[in-house]
Amino acid sequence: MIKLCLTGAIQRLLQNDLLSAEAINKADEGAIKELIHPVGFYSRKACNMKKVAKICLDKYDGDIPSTLEELLELPGIGPKMAHLVMNVGWNNVQGICVDTHVHRICNRLGWVSRPGTKQKTSTPEQTRESLQLWLPKEEWVPINPLLVGFGQTVCTPLRPRCGICKISDYCPSAFKETPSPASTPTKKRAMIE
Repeated sequence: MIKLCLTGAIQRLLQNDLLSAEAINKADEGAIKELIHPVGFYSRKACNMKKVAKICLDKYDGDIPSTLEELLELPGIGPKMAHLVMNVGWNNVQGICVDTHVHRICNRLGWVSRPGTKQKTSTPEQTRESLQLWLPKEEWVPINPLLVGFGQTVCTPLRPRCGICKISDYCPSAFKETPSPASTPTKKRAMIE
């Protein structure tokens, strides 16, 4: 659903010729809001898009910054988006893009922990740092789309579908949260009842 909203928003911006810094800078913020509306926090994102467009025009000749540090200075750009831009825009992999799905799944699988402890990470940024300590760099880009899709369909935030999960035998968190009724196979459902 989130990916569909984002894709739709980008399509609408494209159809209205609003994918350049110059066009976004000239556009009415209300029009941008309407075009990206299904996306969460659309008002704040429209405002930030205008600010980022102006900065890109003033400081980067209409382009985007080419360093992680400069990207992180832009309004509304956090580590996940900065790493994504470095990966896609500059073909420069400096870190893993960790969103809520990657953060949640890595913690459920026990892949990450806070430094010096066995406690779960509490932020996506802590997850990114912990994951990067052991995951080979060649896996830094593909891990995000893999876990995001898995998190949207199987290892969902509420009521994960452990009963249909192909890796539940290896997951320390499997069947510990309230499952979705559709995820419990008939045989296991009978055992529960």
